[in-house]
Amino acid sequence: MYESVVPEAIRMLVLGSAEPSFYGAPAELKREIHAALRRLFAVWQEWGARYLGSFDDDLLMVGMPRARKHHFTIIYEVESLEMAGAMMNLFRTEVEGVLLNGYVRFEAMLGRGFFPADEAAGAA
Repeated sequence: MYESVVPEAIRMLVLGSAEPSFYGAPAELKREIHAALRRLFAVWQEWGARYLGSFDDDLLMVGMPRARKHHFTIIYEVESLEMAGAMMNLFRTEVEGVLLNGYVRFEAMLGRGFFPADEAAGAA
């Protein structure tokens, strides 16, 4: 029998970037895309994903990222691989009338908290 190394609290790092279609979209469509993203993130939390934080490196970058594939990251705690898969699949469906995968690219990585940092922060 094997010993599971999967933690009870799985961390999900969502890596994202706007696509050229987003940058070329009219202002009204960009507002609709932002509204759809807010709804999508709300649905994830309704499903039980726990939002831990985000990071957007656009302070010193303008336009579509080229040196890196992504310009923002979001961290959640999720209950399972199945939940993570369902969260990512939501991008492939219409949210608030917008098919987000036409405007935003998302990838995810699963792991666990880095225990020395979590312990130092009192989060372990």
